[in-house]
Amino acid sequence: MTNIRTQQRQDKSVINELVTYLSLRNPFSADLSLRSIATGVVAGEDVNADKAKEVGEKVLCSMLGKNIHDHSFRKKDQVQTFASKSAVRFSEGSIQVDPPLLFQRLTVVATGGRYENPQAFFKFEMCSYPPALFDSSLPPRQANKPALAEAIWTITKNSPTRGPTGNVHFVLDGGALLLRVPWPRGITYDAICSFYVQYVANKYGKATVVFDGYQNGPSTKDGTHQRRAGAYGPTVNFDSTMIAKLKKEEFLANKESKQKFIHLLGNKLQQSGCSTIHAGGDADLLIVQTAIQSSRSITTVIIGDDTDLLVLLCHHAEMNANELFFKLEPKQRSKTRKTWNTKRTKTTLGANVCPNVLLVHTILGCDTTSRIHGIGKGVALTKIRIDALFREQANVFNHPGTSKDEVIMAGEKALLCLYNCRSDES
Repeated sequence: MTNIRTQQRQDKSVINELVTYLSLRNPFSADLSLRSIATGVVAGEDVNADKAKEVGEKVLCSMLGKNIHDHSFRKKDQVQTFASKSAVRFSEGSIQVDPPLLFQRLTVVATGGRYENPQAFFKFEMCSYPPALFDSSLPPRQANKPALAEAIWTITKNSPTRGPTGNVHFVLDGGALLLRVPWPRGITYDAICSFYVQYVANKYGKATVVFDGYQNGPSTKDGTHQRRAGAYGPTVNFDSTMIAKLKKEEFLANKESKQKFIHLLGNKLQQSGCSTIHAGGDADLLIVQTAIQSSRSITTVIIGDDTDLLVLLCHHAEMNANELFFKLEPKQRSKTRKTWNTKRTKTTLGANVCPNVLLVHTILGCDTTSRIHGIGKGVALTKIRIDALFREQANVFNHPGTSKDEVIMAGEKALLCLYNCRSDES
């Protein structure tokens, strides 16, 4: 009798646990998408694992009336699971890739004897893209943006700088904030947001947090996000009470999941007394504009880790406002604690650099342009200070009425200046 009662208690406990689990992850909701109940990961349109029987019957029907030697099994007819396909994703969709099949086809073309003189093809450069701008046929050379921040620091580090004191307002880069707080295993998304709220409250008080927007369509940081993610993250259909199963990096690699989490986190920050701003796309300029507006009434500090913020401050910051600082968001185990006083930085760089620093940053590689082979940003920063011809081309870019042809010509001349070409060279 004792064993029966013990078994009944255990069964009841298991049933209660199952009911609680399914109540948080209702499999009978109006959402008809195929998804994992445990993780909330939503399957893509090509996944048909739920129709395995129909797929199998279709394969069998295709075999009827055929000689066994005449039938071939095609990979595209197989059931597609969550992870069975490799794909190259871009703004308008995705292209499925079968690496072994692609290699076989390339080999056949190379050795098929189709051309009488294949050596003639090797007289030309074996790529359709400039190797000075691209590491491969797909992404441009990755920009070395921190090099410009380091070059600016080298020029200005001897200027006497005192950190922010007194009453200070902080403006946080929401993208950098997302990377700073670790996600412990086995906790809900609501609890993860609480860790962020506590982190901001302890370090920055009632701060203003500006988040990037991740809407459908191309973005200026698509290339950067693709490199950071390393792989495409699945869409996760979650709510605040669900336990996070994916690693933070994999979860944040998906734009839809990331945008939904940002809205959840933004609401939690607002409830704690912080101000939140959501940009439509890349938030860098909005962060700087928000900080400049704040500096008109109070000493302000931007917290982030993106060189774009420093460059934009050097160009846009106002000299007649209160002190405005840029401070690196501290990373775990990092010993770097650099703080830029914007006014002192602009004074040290001088009037030749600050109006033209955006060109220096852009032409040598940023989120939308490729890094140029063999030339560092420090070299360009020195060039803009001493080379009047280079500054003349920068002024063309700064003029709002410049035509497209004038921009092209100025860009070519600027590149020639960087490579120390003669004035008569094209």
